[in-house]
Amino acid sequence: MLSALVIGTGVTATGTASADTPPSGCGYFTEYSPGGPYAYWRNCTIYKIKISVDVVWMDDSTRCTPPKSVTLLGQSGTGIGDIRGAKSIGRC
Repeated sequence: MLSALVIGTGVTATGTASADTPPSGCGYFTEYSPGGPYAYWRNCTIYKIKISVDVVWMDDSTRCTPPKSVTLLGQSGTGIGDIRGAKSIGRC
């Protein structure tokens, strides 16, 4: 019988993270700079990751992001064609 003993952390080990559950600090984020807010995807894995990009009032798009990289997705916001979010959908 396998069991896990965790003392004082409140965390249990239940398996390994998959390609679609990035570690903290990875994944979709926005950053403000001259010209407005921009949307990015931070790929912290050693794999090419396929993401689905949520685009306002347009069809969503998919793209592959290189391993260990930050990819500019476009301008973030609520206007037509702006990026509203992104999520990992697997490996490329």
